[in-house]
Amino acid sequence: MAEQLVRNKYVGQFRAVGPFELRAMIDRILDHYDKWSEGDQRQLASCLDFIEKICFALSIPLAETAYALYVLRDGIQAGLSSDMENDNAEAIRQVNSFFEGLFRDLLRRY
Repeated sequence: MAEQLVRNKYVGQFRAVGPFELRAMIDRILDHYDKWSEGDQRQLASCLDFIEKICFALSIPLAETAYALYVLRDGIQAGLSSDMENDNAEAIRQVNSFFEGLFRDLLRRY
């Protein structure tokens, strides 16, 4: 997913982030998602705090941050959708719910 972000023309500032650092950021977001999907609703706010701090420190604009989250969400959905052996409808719904919460709250804070 890090490669998808780097290749995307709408997230220019993320190209300045090294691949190791970008993968670590994505892994942290996914860790927050995993805990949230297991029932820890506080993880949404914790994830948002993490994203805001990182993007502020790296001077990544809000629009690019939101777009990067869409790219990440779409990548997760594509991976779940390509798994033909399992019915991942509930997992996809959870991914959508988590990321929609991030988008909504990120934009509300600004």
